[in-house]
Amino acid sequence: MQINSPAHPPATTAESHPVRIGRWDIVRRIGEGSWSWVYQVRPVGCAATQPADYALKVLKPHSAERPECIAMLRRECEIAQTVTQAHLLPALASHLKSAPYFMVTPYVSGASVAQLLVSHVRLDVPDATWIARQTAEALAQLHRTGWIHGDVKPANVLVSPHGHVTLLDCGLGRRLATHECDANDRVAGTLEYTAPELLQTGETIGASSDIYALGVSLFQMLTGQLPFHAADAPSWVEAHLQTAPLALRSIVSYLPTELATLLQSMLAKHPQHRPTAAALVSALCAIEIDTFSERQMLQNAA
Repeated sequence: MQINSPAHPPATTAESHPVRIGRWDIVRRIGEGSWSWVYQVRPVGCAATQPADYALKVLKPHSAERPECIAMLRRECEIAQTVTQAHLLPALASHLKSAPYFMVTPYVSGASVAQLLVSHVRLDVPDATWIARQTAEALAQLHRTGWIHGDVKPANVLVSPHGHVTLLDCGLGRRLATHECDANDRVAGTLEYTAPELLQTGETIGASSDIYALGVSLFQMLTGQLPFHAADAPSWVEAHLQTAPLALRSIVSYLPTELATLLQSMLAKHPQHRPTAAALVSALCAIEIDTFSERQMLQNAA
């Protein structure tokens, strides 16, 4: 698959940025979150003509004074150091004991699914299933090794120009089957992609919360819209808990029945009714093969 991914936009703020952090020379800023910046970097001492093959994520000054932000970066680094999978970034270096707090990973070019949806409104079925299957592979490995991602959404799924997917931002990851997933320990995340069990007391958090979030993301990839209409936070909570998703095939009539059924199961209100990440990979792979074959036949007949 070839996806035309827009380049990361250059920084437009007037904030000044360092030219070096630790032993890493900054080439350019490639991303920004509410609590961190991400730079493309190369090791100190490398010639400017050498490729800048690394990305450095560093806490912003105000975030470096907040224990919860430091904890998120440490958690992201911990997962990156302990979970190995082709669709997750490894941590190559880090500085987590004092400011500046940062971690270094390989640099991957491309655009997030959120950026792709701005450019394309919605994605073709083969492309959407390709992206969802690779994301599910990353989740399957996280779940096998005892982690929940905690913030699966289009902005955290990076697609390279050749279609390789990388699941980013594990800072909200939690250890499965520990107190971190207790009913009274709610997981922070992005409300539009939050599973129902995270929004009510008395429900223990499990890996299936990531499946729900991926289901919302896949719905958005296929239709260009979220599966619920909500105007504010209370409405979103009510929608996740009580409202049935929009009728998928009324929006995309040509959607394969198998994919519509699978997506419906991903968005099930009860966690036990959702597929595991491993089962999801298998199901998406079969749909992916069928839909790519159909597109190839149409292209050959044109």
